[in-house]
Order: sequence, then structure tokens, then C-alpha cells
Amino acid sequence: MYRRTFVFLILFVLLARAGSTFSVTLPAGAIIEVKTASSIWSHERRGRTFKATLDHNIADGKKVLLPGGTPCELMVTASRGDRHKTSPLTLDLTHLVVNGKKVEVKTTMPIEVEPTPMTGRQRHHGHSVGDFTFSRGMKLQFHLARPVTI
Repeated sequence: MYRRTFVFLILFVLLARAGSTFSVTLPAGAIIEVKTASSIWSHERRGRTFKATLDHNIADGKKVLLPGGTPCELMVTASRGDRHKTSPLTLDLTHLVVNGKKVEVKTTMPIEVEPTPMTGRQRHHGHSVGDFTFSRGMKLQFHLARPVTI
């Protein structure tokens, strides 16, 4: 009796592992569009992370590789809150969360987020001043720098 139960448990574990080994590779250069899950202030500290979700499905032809709504993580790489160098708010996509696991992502470059509209003087000098809060649902587009296996 115990032997049958033990064999059954071993088979169950092996089948569960076999089912979880399914992997998908997103190629370098793939475009990933996300939308923020919360508002973000222009003076956030460098290194702070924010939740986002995939804006739409990532597909290879008709096969959906990652469904829209997949959780993602963004990180502030520069902002006006940096004491050493004030910069426009810059965000980078750092992780995708697939089946509860964080998968590291490297993008070609972080995205500078600027408020709109800017005054003529701000456009002329290439910057804006003041505090801004970017609303929840802001859409950002990133390009993968290297393939990601999920």
C-alpha cells in the first residue's frame, strides 16, 4: 500500500515538473508596451520600483506568448529628486512576472517621461520645471536588448 502511494507521488511530481518546463523566448528587439498601475511623481527617488502590466498580448503569429495584463516592474533610473543631478523622470522595464516568478529583462534604453504640454521656453531649453504627477495607466514602450526566456 505504501509503496503504491510512494510511486504515485513520484509520478505526480515528475509530471508536474514536466508540465512546468514549457518555455517561451522573446527575441532581442521585441517591443514591450506596458501601462503603469499607479501614478508616479516626477521627484521619485532613483531605484524605486513601480508595478505595471503588459498593455496587450505579445504574440508570435497567432500564438500568444504573454497575455495582456501580465504584471511587470518598472524602476526609476533618474528623476528630479536626485540630489546629485536633477534629470527628467526616467523609467526602465526591469522584470516581467510570469507564474509568480520575476524574470529579469534588459531593455535597449530607459524611457524619459516628460509632462505635456511644455511651455515654449521649456521646449527651447529642452526641459521643464516643477512637480508633475504622471497618472495611472500611462503607456510606455520598451525594446528588449537581449532575448528573454520565460
